[in-house]
Amino acid sequence: LDSTVVKVDNTQFHNNRVALHVPDSGLAYNHVALSVTNSTFYSQDAMPVPYPGQTTAVGTRGYAAVDVYYMTLDFTGGNNLIHDMSNGIVARGSDLGVADCRFVNIAPDAAYTLAGNGAGINAHGGGGFHSVKQTGFGMDSTPSYENCRWGLYTEYMSVKSRDNQMLDMGTAYRVAHAGFLYVDILD
Repeated sequence: LDSTVVKVDNTQFHNNRVALHVPDSGLAYNHVALSVTNSTFYSQDAMPVPYPGQTTAVGTRGYAAVDVYYMTLDFTGGNNLIHDMSNGIVARGSDLGVADCRFVNIAPDAAYTLAGNGAGINAHGGGGFHSVKQTGFGMDSTPSYENCRWGLYTEYMSVKSRDNQMLDMGTAYRVAHAGFLYVDILD
């Protein structure tokens, strides 16, 4: 948890409920450095049944590739693919930097009750002033988001998102409760 450095490179995560998780430690802030590059997260087959004593819900697809609390997530290393999950990145009380990441076929699973379920990036700021800074591949390049229920779903967050092509989306951006914060959707 606190003061941990995690580097993930060239890794495939298949049929996991959550691949990378930084839990709520009870601290005001988790000093965790997480770097993810060249990796793929997906759940296309039947998910494994819950292990004996597991209390978390397990749906027909994974809950999220990344689920973090109270930290700064740097997902800018590039060349990451998240597909066929219920959510891509879920963050609570965190600041996010996401670049050159593809979110494909992100759709809600009824087993998970999170607001905004089915989002490429699902971020809830909570009581602090938190932000999402996301950069895609450009309008004339590979779609950053394709066939997702939500692209970015945020509450109580500043949002700066740029250089995206969003294809066959339910809703590209949902930014709620952003009073006194900034929202920039550019290029």
